[in-house]
Amino acid sequence: MKRNILYKGTVGLLGLSMLMGMASCSDDHYDIRTDDSPAGVTAGRTIWQNIEANPDLSDFAEILKKIKVYRKEEDKSATLTYAELLNSPQSFTVWAPLNDTYDKEYYMSQLETVATLLNSSSDKDIIEGMKLEYMLGQQFPQNHIARFNFESAKESQNVRMMNSKLSIYDAGNRTFNGIPLYSENVQASSNGSLHILSQESPFAYNVYDYMQAHTDMFGIVYSKLSAAEVRTFSPEMSVEGALNDEGQMVYVDSAYYKTNRLISNSGAQIENEDSMYISAIPTDAAWEQAYEKVGRLYNYADSYRFNYTGTDGNFFSSVKSLVDESLPHQNYATYKDSIFDETVTNKLLASMYFAPYRFAPGVNRTDSATLVSEALNADSLIATNGTIFRKLDRRVPNQAGDMVHPLFGDVQEGDPIKASNGYIIPLKEYTMDPSYCYQTSQELDIFNSYYVSPSTSLDNTNYGQGITLVTGPNFDETIDTKELEYNRFRYFRAKTGKEMKVYIPLRGLYSGKYRIRIQLVPNRIYTSNKWWGDEDPETGERDEIAEQNIHFDASVIDDAGKTIGKKRTFFEVSDEAIEIVELFDEIEIPKCYANLPLSIDSWPHLLLSIPTLNKYRPSRTRIYGLSIGKVYVDPVHE
Repeated sequence: MKRNILYKGTVGLLGLSMLMGMASCSDDHYDIRTDDSPAGVTAGRTIWQNIEANPDLSDFAEILKKIKVYRKEEDKSATLTYAELLNSPQSFTVWAPLNDTYDKEYYMSQLETVATLLNSSSDKDIIEGMKLEYMLGQQFPQNHIARFNFESAKESQNVRMMNSKLSIYDAGNRTFNGIPLYSENVQASSNGSLHILSQESPFAYNVYDYMQAHTDMFGIVYSKLSAAEVRTFSPEMSVEGALNDEGQMVYVDSAYYKTNRLISNSGAQIENEDSMYISAIPTDAAWEQAYEKVGRLYNYADSYRFNYTGTDGNFFSSVKSLVDESLPHQNYATYKDSIFDETVTNKLLASMYFAPYRFAPGVNRTDSATLVSEALNADSLIATNGTIFRKLDRRVPNQAGDMVHPLFGDVQEGDPIKASNGYIIPLKEYTMDPSYCYQTSQELDIFNSYYVSPSTSLDNTNYGQGITLVTGPNFDETIDTKELEYNRFRYFRAKTGKEMKVYIPLRGLYSGKYRIRIQLVPNRIYTSNKWWGDEDPETGERDEIAEQNIHFDASVIDDAGKTIGKKRTFFEVSDEAIEIVELFDEIEIPKCYANLPLSIDSWPHLLLSIPTLNKYRPSRTRIYGLSIGKVYVDPVHE
């Protein structure tokens, strides 16, 4: 029988170090008597005595006598065995597996390894021995022992085991965790009750533990997650001893806590038994595909210009290289490579988990078929870190011919794996187009000066003039404004005889293809920007000139001021209606401006210009310029 053993690299938080997560149990539970007549017992045998007296449970008894009870990993004070614990006056319910129904020799061989490691002169070996014994206790004894007596209830009920796992005890149908009870007889004991199972109760891995135990499938993902764990000593939670000769405190019992930035960034608690997640985890083959696909969005350049100045033609006054050997890059060839790997890895690993309440509100969390089906068929999946995986029209067929969300690819019957805190869907290939999730759309409200860089040839301010239309005083109501949000826009006024340039920063763009559109507002919608003809000498009245015929060019420039792609020329501004005009149906931004080091604040610009050519501007001296509501930047999908 193949077994999986877990080696956890760090200890848990103090709250999880208390008897394997049972918050109601204190350290006093370990200060117990282990003689045959413990205090408080007036008659009958303890659970341990009943186990030891039953020849059908001799294998279980032998294992219980050899595994110590750990309050936490690396518990140097652990001396009590599970046999001694079950001989104490505390209350337990035990479901003991029958001899010859599980792989006893596996556990015995693991315990021999524990003994060898603990008897080593190497501190590293001793720590590994304690970790192994701790996990053996979690996987076998604690998976069959619960605190308190659950015998009286006859209906199906959830039972919290010592390892914090939830099992279902159905006294009416005589099953435990789906395993039939071997005998109808329940052995009442002085400290609880003893049941005999027809076989071993399966250990339910949580999402994190499952990856750890199945590195043949999730080796790359688990290695990256485990490498991100940081183990920190906590003097506040440790038990002090005495000062050594150098005046340093020597702790009798040292407590540690661990953090993991990759798990923290996800917003998911995948080691928490009380949580529930649908997890889409790439297998090793799918990871390579995902890393390559998502990596296309992070084509970092060797250098970037930064230190924004707002001076026309030289927005960024400084330059920084990402291949400078003086910069930290650890085991990577360059600093640029380390930023790339860190960013792509975090982007993938922080968005693997989905909380069912987001896509299946009200569904019973134990209804695995419905939960998995809801995930596979969701129009949009929102990961716990907020990443939205859009399906739109990109459903893909699975083996059965059903159309499922592209994140899951060719998911097959039996692929979803039940974990103690959710379900795992192994991704055997990565079919998701990153432009549907990581490369998101931007809607820039140009009325907000944050979305404008200082522009040139303006009569008022370098940032243009924010205008809000008010019915009557400044508003030509013959122009429909229902598409103009909040009735506001920004007006950029040109100077006579000089080219006007409007710079709109495109912050945080990934390397990739984009569609860029602009919402143009007729200049004459604002009363002050109307054009009037000559005054009638007889009446003194003037007629409005409704045709302004303003034109402009559009280009995208990088942080060095160089044009990206091709410049688009001679766009016309409607004098009659608010319009959304497509400037670029597809323009490729060659380098990534997202997730740059904090010291590098750099971005490309959308440049709109009205040159001095007569065909772009009025023949007579008049007030003219560009009125802009919004700019839309959308990814172009594969």
